[in-house]
Amino acid sequence: ALAGSFAGSPDKSSVKMKLTTDPTADMYLTDFRVEYSPNGVPSDFHAEIVVDSKNASLKVNHPYPRTPFVDIYLLDYDKTSQKPAYCIVELVKQPWKYVVWTGVVMMMCGAALLFIQGVNKEGRTV
Repeated sequence: ALAGSFAGSPDKSSVKMKLTTDPTADMYLTDFRVEYSPNGVPSDFHAEIVVDSKNASLKVNHPYPRTPFVDIYLLDYDKTSQKPAYCIVELVKQPWKYVVWTGVVMMMCGAALLFIQGVNKEGRTV
């Protein structure tokens, strides 16, 4: 996990884009909904977009996987009007993310095996 993080850090790149309802673009906004808490503060927002001629749904912290190494995150929206006219998305390219996840899974499996095996009376693992 650490090796993948260190090696992949220089390869990570991100781009922020403003998506409007213009259907001539490669990516565009088709619908946007905002949910408000009882005190009037936005609690959740949800965007429906078209990416590469496919419909996609975006929520905060729930990215859309455009390719195995590129994810699209919803960042912000037009707060000046009742019906938002645009939203801000971020495209994040992480070519090493599966190497990092493999390392994390291996560490979790190792910790589980140590827990299952236990330690002997000398304090060493069995």
